[in-house]
Amino acid sequence: MAVNCIKSEKTTTIADLIVRYGGRNKSTIVFVNTKKECSDLMISDKINEEVQIIHGDINQAQREATLTAFRNGKVKCLVATDVASRGLDIPSVDLVIQSDPLKDIDSYIHRAGRTALAGRSGTCITLYKRYTECLL
Repeated sequence: MAVNCIKSEKTTTIADLIVRYGGRNKSTIVFVNTKKECSDLMISDKINEEVQIIHGDINQAQREATLTAFRNGKVKCLVATDVASRGLDIPSVDLVIQSDPLKDIDSYIHRAGRTALAGRSGTCITLYKRYTECLL
């Protein structure tokens, strides 16, 4: 699914999508492109779920603790850069939100595929902005 979203509304839109498609008992990964976006979403008051982040500057011990909490359902929303798109054992992700379209199809597939492991199904939503909005 793709959702048109202007930059100034991105956090609110992500929060709304988590409520609508994620829900209380479902796990969500929000993929962002920068460490700053991770931090901004983690501290946002718009997202009502507990949020943990993973990116390249998070030390390995903290990454492991965060992933364990996510796998065990103690944390329902994980915000991550590409560090979480490949090679991680996260078997049950219900919702993936991609904050921007990706130019690289392989990266898109690896991110979206977090919801389809071991025969499971899930929802992947990509936020985009129309070209005319980019010019404003």
